[in-house]
Amino acid sequence: MSYKAHTTAVPGGDPITIYGITDNINFFLGTDLEPNEEQGVTNVQVGNPGGKRRQYPGDASLVNVDGGPRVVLRDPNSRRGSALPGRPFVLKEISDYSEDGFPIIGEVRQFHLKGTIRDLHSFLLGNVTSDVLLVSSRGKKYTIKIGGGN
Repeated sequence: MSYKAHTTAVPGGDPITIYGITDNINFFLGTDLEPNEEQGVTNVQVGNPGGKRRQYPGDASLVNVDGGPRVVLRDPNSRRGSALPGRPFVLKEISDYSEDGFPIIGEVRQFHLKGTIRDLHSFLLGNVTSDVLLVSSRGKKYTIKIGGGN
């Protein structure tokens, strides 16, 4: 399982991209999200700039190097470091409510979002399969109920 980008349109808003494991995202949704199509590993030709370079560290004289094409490997799944793009957010499943009306939390999963919380909230309103607590990257909590009620 790997973290993948899932882009979806939001009615009346801008598209959002949710980064996470596909099964974790689809756990909360009635309609499954599919990961973005990714091309496989390819070889790409790029231009190598020419100029003056040293032949070894500490070399006092510079030599001219001709520019030219070179072939590099491009892998869309590779990342530098472990950071994911966007801001983190958490979805908490509300499995039931206590006698006092407080939510009883079930599953908790974290994702990353490129887009606005407003658009994510709009997307989740009609798509969740159970009541959910959305926690933004700044700690603000939104309760989203089945069928779009708040």
